[in-house]
Amino acid sequence: MMTMLHQMGANHKWGMISSIQNDEQGQPAWIVAGHWMMEMASQNDTATSDTTGGISNIGGFHAMLHMVMLNGSAMHTHEISNFTQTGDATFDSSTNSTTITGTATITMREGPVQGVQTTIEIAQDKVIAITPDPAALENHFGNTPIYGIVASPEMIEQSMMRYSDMGGMMNMTGVMQ
Repeated sequence: MMTMLHQMGANHKWGMISSIQNDEQGQPAWIVAGHWMMEMASQNDTATSDTTGGISNIGGFHAMLHMVMLNGSAMHTHEISNFTQTGDATFDSSTNSTTITGTATITMREGPVQGVQTTIEIAQDKVIAITPDPAALENHFGNTPIYGIVASPEMIEQSMMRYSDMGGMMNMTGVMQ
């Protein structure tokens, strides 16, 4: 399995979303959690991963976001899909971060909103910040990016080893099996 994760990691990035979003007054009000995956453009395309650690172009981006108020109410889900990169990615060597801009489809209560200007920044290959155009979504995600982490194959391997060290899953009564 780890070999597969390392091979997949050559042309994919993925991770978890864990973010606090603000309300209309700029105060923390929402928890956003979920997962995301980015596919690098294939080696046969003119767009490929560069050698600086940044990303030249991506072939796709998808995120599933679960959103709930800090008091536990109003749980709902959003999906970001159909990301189309516009222009070249920019790599900032002083911060070791890559910024990609494009458009995406984002599901909302009223239905999918297509063509939402979206910026994705990967910082030091550890943090992702997703910023959809607030106006296109009636400020639904507040005034801050949606943050998450970039998971490495090593991180997943460590988690799996710790899980197996626990002796397996807990059953419904909370007793280790």
